[in-house]
Amino acid sequence: MPNQNAQDLRSEKERGEDGTEINILGFWGLLVLSLTAGLTCCSFSWTLTYFDSFEPGMFPPTPLSPSRFKKMTGHSFHMGYSMAILNGIMAALTVIWCLI
Repeated sequence: MPNQNAQDLRSEKERGEDGTEINILGFWGLLVLSLTAGLTCCSFSWTLTYFDSFEPGMFPPTPLSPSRFKKMTGHSFHMGYSMAILNGIMAALTVIWCLI
């Protein structure tokens, strides 16, 4: 059913006085919707990576952890956190792709 909702948003168009079609969602609505989806997906993936750690926040350290944790473990940036960021970017791009 979510696909039907995306279809509804995409198909909503109005005709202007000169006959041009105008999308009801608009640029700012599309931007806010895609950023919301991207941030939600990124935060969910980030949380899963954080709690799946051996010692959350310490091993592997998050990018926001103090530098002393990074020096102790020898890791500067864990691949799981990179994937969380990439998940958020891909979710935002997918929403944009579906609604254009």
